Amino acid sequence: MLSFFPRLTKEDSDIIAAVGVRDARWGDVRLRVFALDPFTNASYALAAVRNRPLEFTKGQEDAPLAAALELSTLGCILRGELYLGGILPHDTRYRSSNTALDQTQTESGVLAGGMLEWRPPGVALRIGGSALTMMTKWQRAYSLRPELDRTVDERTHQLRLYAFGKPRRGVQLEGQLRWTGRPESDQGASPAARSERSDNEWLATLRGEWWIGRSAGVDVGVFAMTRSHDGMLGQIANTDGDVVRVLTRSVLQLGPRVRASVGCSWDVYVKNKGPFGGAGMTLIADLP
Repeated sequence: MLSFFPRLTKEDSDIIAAVGVRDARWGDVRLRVFALDPFTNASYALAAVRNRPLEFTKGQEDAPLAAALELSTLGCILRGELYLGGILPHDTRYRSSNTALDQTQTESGVLAGGMLEWRPPGVALRIGGSALTMMTKWQRAYSLRPELDRTVDERTHQLRLYAFGKPRRGVQLEGQLRWTGRPESDQGASPAARSERSDNEWLATLRGEWWIGRSAGVDVGVFAMTRSHDGMLGQIANTDGDVVRVLTRSVLQLGPRVRASVGCSWDVYVKNKGPFGGAGMTLIADLP
């Protein structure tokens, strides 16, 4: 598989190449390689050729590559998955009309996660859990003002328990409990520019789908979320608090492999906000 968005004027496009092997007894092995923003140099070179005025320019000093290895096992009762990946350290040069702001940014990161799922024999039920951790480091070094140098460590840790079941024909139930932690460390050159913060989020969801006939049904769900932070985190302070939302949708079977879902959501408990939570439509096509 090869995915790409070949627009030289769009610097944040990525290229993804993937290769995998499937074994009927053991499972799948997949390797994904990412080229992160590979058109950055070409985008700014094109702007220079066109004599377009820019407040700053960017140039990648290294190949911005990342890779991920995915393993999944097949089994009638137990199924597992394992993920390992990382962003190779690479430098990006920033040049401004104000030379005091010229800097070099270094980025690197790692990812690890896994999933284990249990399918009891003779029951249309799946129970599982997953864990995921991601750590990214940003380092900014200024050419003329080293007092502005900083290192930011961003981490995301996530634990999840879930269950899927079909108690009867035409009825599907699913639920999950998920915790997400986003600790962050911002280390500047001076003590006044250093900060630590924590950010914790709990999410619980319960959803049911009931097909009244062969071509129509209803989809009802509820999710509750609470989020809190501690430390220097003013930019997302408004996200703290509790949210309870009810989702109501209609589902339609448009063909053997195509179905649509349309509906809206309602906020039962959200501070300083009306009850309407939004509307949407989803079209799902199962390819052979």
